[in-house]
Amino acid sequence: MPLPTDSIQPLIQWASDDSHPFHWGAAITVAVVTSRMRECERGDRVRWVDLLSELREADPHLHAVLAKRFGRTSSRQFEMQPADTQTEQEAEKAQTVADYVRTAITRIPEWKSHVSGLLWGGVWAGAGCREKMWTRSAAGEWRIESLHHVHSRRINYDTAMQPYINTGLYSSEGVYPAEHPGKFIMFEPRFADEYQTRAGVSRVCSYWSAGKRFAFRELQGYVERFGKPFPLATHEVGDRVADQNEVDDAAELVRKIGRGSQPGAVMPSCIKLELLGQGASSSSGGSGENTPHKALIAMADSQISRAVEGGDINTTVGETGSRALGQSQTDSATGLADDDATQLDEAVNRDVVWWIVWLNFGDAGLAYLPRYHTIVEEDEDLSQAADTLDKLVTMGLRVPTSWAYAKFNVPQPAEGEDVLGKAAPAQVPPPPGDDEDEEQPDEGAEDDGDAQ
Repeated sequence: MPLPTDSIQPLIQWASDDSHPFHWGAAITVAVVTSRMRECERGDRVRWVDLLSELREADPHLHAVLAKRFGRTSSRQFEMQPADTQTEQEAEKAQTVADYVRTAITRIPEWKSHVSGLLWGGVWAGAGCREKMWTRSAAGEWRIESLHHVHSRRINYDTAMQPYINTGLYSSEGVYPAEHPGKFIMFEPRFADEYQTRAGVSRVCSYWSAGKRFAFRELQGYVERFGKPFPLATHEVGDRVADQNEVDDAAELVRKIGRGSQPGAVMPSCIKLELLGQGASSSSGGSGENTPHKALIAMADSQISRAVEGGDINTTVGETGSRALGQSQTDSATGLADDDATQLDEAVNRDVVWWIVWLNFGDAGLAYLPRYHTIVEEDEDLSQAADTLDKLVTMGLRVPTSWAYAKFNVPQPAEGEDVLGKAAPAQVPPPPGDDEDEEQPDEGAEDDGDAQ
């Protein structure tokens, strides 16, 4: 197997079209989404990923739920699990290799940032990639000097569904990661047992996010048309009827209010002025609060939350649920984070851990190959655990102190070592009372005794 290049120069150069992505703006329609989706299914992902970026950037709700999901994984710490061994000597070797790999990964610049980027590229758009910049020290140690960002829009697939990184716009040529072993991290998470060109949470959210744009665009026009108050002037019929000059003055006032150029006016009592619609005494719904557009946007947000987070109790404003339902959706989100982490861990173990071990320890080191593991499990609530322990002791269960020390990660004190604890209550002498007086003879009795 060939070794990766020891040069820190990237194979994937910056493509000029990366700085000029496609933008559709108001031209985004269902037909545009479908067309770009078909291109992606044929292996050309450039415009599809550009469309996904535009949809996400204009949709704060979508961006928020995606960031929340990926943050559950990218913000967590990782551990290196040593290989399973049979003897104590082998266990020491396995631990040595695991510690070495952990140090090697920790010193990769911006490692956690690249983890987050791979999640965005892979889970959201279907494929993420980083190029490893290897370097070799004078002592022969192979190190990953840095990771080079490869945008998801550059990852295309040929007719055999093999990924390649294109060299420019409309180019069917590119660099195949498979032809450069050890040079790339390819993260291609699987969803619904589909081809990679049909993968990604974006496939579920794209139509809903585009639908929100349609609704919001129409809502803007609706509010612009009907959101302004409609001025209406009437004159009374009875003892006092407005003359023509007063009617003309009222008409001029209505026109100036409509243009927003009339700060105030004085009119006779026989002329009544009403503002219908937004902010008026009688509203006709012109504020847009009760329009179907707002309902469509709220429904789209709810569906996007379900697709990304597995539920919308914690992401849709104004909706509540029982504690059991909320806990169920929290567990669902934790399960998604665990799945994201598991698939990302597989890519890191294949494209990073394996190569670090093989390049620095040789074939013999592969017998002690550790496992990269992202710890997505939530930290245990120690206060709740302490309450449970207190109840167990109260019930009379004999709980080993060694277990309690290990449970709360508290070192056992050495013999004679000072420890923290509740101070004994101070002994306060009781106030003098009748009983104390009875115990002591009075001075008169003592005098009588002496006299006798």
